Amino acid sequence: WYQRRVRGFKNGSYVTIKRNFFDESQIALAPNFPGGLKLYSGVSASIIPTMDFGITIRILKTHQVMYPGGPLLDFMESILNDSKSGARAGGKQGNHRSSQPFHLNHTQIKYFDGILRGLKVVTKHLKHERTYTITGVHSLGANTTIIKVKEKCYASTTSASASETGSDKKYDEMSVAQYFKDKYKRDLTYPDLPLVKAGDETKLPIELCTLRPNQPFYRALDIAQQRDMIRQACQKPFEKMKDICRSGQEVREVTSEFTSSNYGFVINPNAIELSGRSLPHLKWSKIKMLRGVHGPCPPSNCPAVYQSKQGR
Repeated sequence: WYQRRVRGFKNGSYVTIKRNFFDESQIALAPNFPGGLKLYSGVSASIIPTMDFGITIRILKTHQVMYPGGPLLDFMESILNDSKSGARAGGKQGNHRSSQPFHLNHTQIKYFDGILRGLKVVTKHLKHERTYTITGVHSLGANTTIIKVKEKCYASTTSASASETGSDKKYDEMSVAQYFKDKYKRDLTYPDLPLVKAGDETKLPIELCTLRPNQPFYRALDIAQQRDMIRQACQKPFEKMKDICRSGQEVREVTSEFTSSNYGFVINPNAIELSGRSLPHLKWSKIKMLRGVHGPCPPSNCPAVYQSKQGR
């Protein structure tokens, strides 16, 4: 049943990450997060059995740091131009791409090699859209990275035919920039920027890569990010309760048709109410330690010594 419920959320325009659900209509409004990232706000739902209330759906407010979708070049530039993440990325850069392409030093290349590893990017220089998984950042640019390409028969990726090493084959050596110019009629705008690795051989120009949206950021947050997370995720109790109740209603709307027809029940979206009483605030007077047979008597064992204005 839980798997069906998850499928219902996916069909209901929700981004699903494990047991966390994020409304796609709210993603465009997600606030910026230090490091060129986004902070999604959603709910976490799980089913737990309870002794007093039976099967219960536990709904919690959740926040998830996400990579923004869009050109990889824009994402990397936003990090370099972010004063909060400047120290982590090797220093704030003053250049803007409209006048001069930004430059990456060794420290910055090492930083991006870490945060980009494992991300999925899309390229459109082929006749069709293709998805790659980034495995790192190459230290050289398209002008200085030399590849071997079979004469008059270029491969469809920047790895060319480097894996073919038979002695009966002839190869030309050329730069990645020249390869894209000859093969795809593409003059790279920033051929000196480092390439991104995709697999063992393939290397792609950054400007041709587009980040797929809704990819979670699972790395440890730095101090600035932790501070911003606390600031943005903090809510007053009644505000959080209102959001959770609204999410409970959404759970019911998405799953009611399935649960009613297949299992004969519907979800009650209201929060569980517990009865209790408020104790008066007691003001205690000075406590005198009584001496018993075996030494001083602990206050917990001598209730008579707690003289309160509310009584004993």
